[in-house]
Amino acid sequence: MARLILEEGGERRAFRFDQGKLTIGSGDACTLTLKSPDVAETHCDLEFAGGRVTLRARAGVQPPTVDGAPAPGETTLGASVVIGIGSATLRLDLDESAAPAAPPKAAPAAASTKPAPPRTKSREDRISSAKPAARSGARVQRAKRTVSKGMPAWAYGAIGLLIAVIGYFSVSSMDLESGTGADPKDRIRVATELFNEANYGGATNALDGLTAENVNGMGVELRKKYDELRSRLADKEKEAEIALANDLGTKWKSTQLDRFRTDRLHGAKPPRERVRVYLKRVREFKERWPAHPEMEEVLRYEARFKEICDLSTPATFTDIAYEVKTMTWAFPRDYKGAFAIIEKHIIDNPGDAPNCNELLATMRAEQQEFFVDRKLQVKYEWERDQKGQAVEILIQLILTLGDEGMVQEAADELVGLPGIDEWFKGYKQDRPEQFANLRKHPTVAAKVSALGL
Repeated sequence: MARLILEEGGERRAFRFDQGKLTIGSGDACTLTLKSPDVAETHCDLEFAGGRVTLRARAGVQPPTVDGAPAPGETTLGASVVIGIGSATLRLDLDESAAPAAPPKAAPAAASTKPAPPRTKSREDRISSAKPAARSGARVQRAKRTVSKGMPAWAYGAIGLLIAVIGYFSVSSMDLESGTGADPKDRIRVATELFNEANYGGATNALDGLTAENVNGMGVELRKKYDELRSRLADKEKEAEIALANDLGTKWKSTQLDRFRTDRLHGAKPPRERVRVYLKRVREFKERWPAHPEMEEVLRYEARFKEICDLSTPATFTDIAYEVKTMTWAFPRDYKGAFAIIEKHIIDNPGDAPNCNELLATMRAEQQEFFVDRKLQVKYEWERDQKGQAVEILIQLILTLGDEGMVQEAADELVGLPGIDEWFKGYKQDRPEQFANLRKHPTVAAKVSALGL
């Protein structure tokens, strides 16, 4: 039996932890959900078995700390330790039968096994309540407990939308021997029936079976039907793309706007620097999802907080100090963007140069520590056959680290990984925007060109 005391955001919660595993993070699927913005969706695991508690940091996250020391990978904990997870602390006290701590496993060197192509992931954070432990086998007893009611509304919408999009692009089987062969009239008839049944993929497939000669040889009326159906299918495809984009916007709004507002903007007049970050995020949301169905709500909050901070007014040092903090409190840490903001502020406000230079020095020290930690994490993930995580960490370092030497080191390691050609192919196909940014680095560009990509 273990006793856990969680301190986060000025609140304190106590739990009892029996045999089993706790998954800790900011996501809905976690057994114990934290609300700090610097906690990953699934940050780490605590497993209690045989009188020992083992802490396992997840791939691609800032490692938790144990009594102030970083604990990447797997660490067996002692009878009484303090675990730091982002800005939250979790005190663990075992009963007297618990075994003493063992040192954390060292991160081994990269293996040479050929990786499988990457699988695209897209998950972030939500909610601040602890989930029932039954799903992972752990038993947690709480004085106060808030149980999640299941997936958030946007998740159900996402599933439905995904089914709709798949339905659009899926191809319906057609009997080519009973009226859907090369005859344009039959194909248009079948395509129209499929369209009316909302089988847009099947309708598109029916029309795609017509050759240019078939289309050019149509009579006026038939060609008019063909063009109208093509136009309606194009409209449906555009609607599907907008719906998918808006669904991503819903998720972004939930994590970057709603959660920030509820966690950080308390009271009638929250601090200006926090409001400023929120309003900058609102501006990004409006630019990326102008037709989002929840835009009215976003605009209402924007109007309310504009009374506290006007983005057209110059930023203060306090403003930019808080902004860069938000850019580097979770993985991936955008040091590149943060440094650019500080350096611009020095140019615009020479009087703040001393404070800015001190902030830069602090962040560069953090950056160096972060880089060393990420490199160890890459080796560890590669060895434990989590090669996708290792590749993703190196790519994020290249894109967001902002230090030429460190970025070059990460790029050299990335292009030297066994089987990296398959990973590059996967990123080019599944993450074209990220791949395009990645190949801006000359070392990556040379490797990609050599591979014919």
